[in-house]
Amino acid sequence: MQLFNRSLSTDFSSHSWYRNRVSTMNRDRSPWSFFHSHACGIYVADHQGNTLYVNPAYEKISGIPSEEVVGRNLKDLVESGYYNRSTTLSVLEQKQPVHIQQIIQGKKEVFATGSPVVDTRGNVQMVITVVEPKSSVTIFKSGESGMVADSPAMQELLKTAGKVAAFDIPVLIQGETGTGKEVLSQWIHQRSRRKNGPFLAVNCAILSHHLLDSELFGYGKGAFTGAEREGKKGLLEAASGGTLFLDEIGDMPYQTQVKLLRALENQKIRRIGETQDRNIDIRLILATNRDLFSLVQKGTFRADLYYRIEGIQLKIPPLRERRTDIPLLARHFWKKNIQKYGWAKAFSPEAATLLKEYEWPGNIRQLRNFIEQLYILSEQSLHLDQVMKIMEQMKTHKAGTSSSLKEQVRRFERERIKEVLAETGSAREAARVLGINPSTLFRKLKG
Repeated sequence: MQLFNRSLSTDFSSHSWYRNRVSTMNRDRSPWSFFHSHACGIYVADHQGNTLYVNPAYEKISGIPSEEVVGRNLKDLVESGYYNRSTTLSVLEQKQPVHIQQIIQGKKEVFATGSPVVDTRGNVQMVITVVEPKSSVTIFKSGESGMVADSPAMQELLKTAGKVAAFDIPVLIQGETGTGKEVLSQWIHQRSRRKNGPFLAVNCAILSHHLLDSELFGYGKGAFTGAEREGKKGLLEAASGGTLFLDEIGDMPYQTQVKLLRALENQKIRRIGETQDRNIDIRLILATNRDLFSLVQKGTFRADLYYRIEGIQLKIPPLRERRTDIPLLARHFWKKNIQKYGWAKAFSPEAATLLKEYEWPGNIRQLRNFIEQLYILSEQSLHLDQVMKIMEQMKTHKAGTSSSLKEQVRRFERERIKEVLAETGSAREAARVLGINPSTLFRKLKG
């Protein structure tokens, strides 16, 4: 890093000299060789906002050759129209990580996350920015609730959900645990005419009959021992003008089902301990991971309530049935961790692809938690071997997978070799790109 240290005190009035020096440094891949092969774009600037290095991926993403920006100050680049705003300058100003959506040369949108590198005194020495193109796939977002989806099944589901959102008909969302039923319900709410009203949620499976009644219908003054002195408004009443989300509706106690049906039919509720009815105006969205109709046949769920709430049924497929969404979700959660923890670690596409080989019995919830573990335990950049190692440590592959980790890695290697062979058209060239011998390539293809 000697060259980098000297560059901090360099007079940048001679831009051409500096660009030549750093261009040579780029070719030598030192001290930036760590970033040279990253799939994400890497942009490095010093404590004054002068560009030190951009990697090949950044050149490809931005369409800007390194010699056009290396050695130039970000203020000059913004003023010259290269960028609408600068992540680096924001980091230097705020002295903390910054995540922005940036427009390059007035047309290309990217996501940029900048992180400060500080010395022992807390002074920012340089800023490292990870740049990724705005995904070509559909990322459905609104407010805090977003749906990240690319698979045909999810695209079709969201298309239907978008149509349903405009109407007050009840929506019954079905899907396995962790598939994102509440996120979808928020997505629907935010596209409805009730979007400016409240969105309230309750899990029917975690409360007893009496507690759930209290939460849904509220209670009057002195209704029971321990009740709040002035009484309490229930969720059915508090959600008026908005949406009430009832999760795990299949686990709702039978007695509560009777009261809920009456409230939905009359659009009125009566607080516990009161005799006066109160008007409500809610949109109901429900979710379950159980087969409600089979519960009706068993007599544990009221048939009249079932037919009242079934409305439009939406079924979220599990991750194992929409594997193309897994890399998108992984990168999405990775970016969330960058924002949360403030260090711009790179996430390799090979690592994202490997995640597709797992069944993810806990679905999106399990994937999200696993990505956070990967982020915390990985170094500056996440590589394939790290994913494999951490997966073994967490023993994730033991839960719900149909084959061993070694077999899944072999399958991944075969698919990757086939991809490179298709791109290069030559086994020798493919072996060179992958960094293996041709004999090894053929052996791995045979499995």
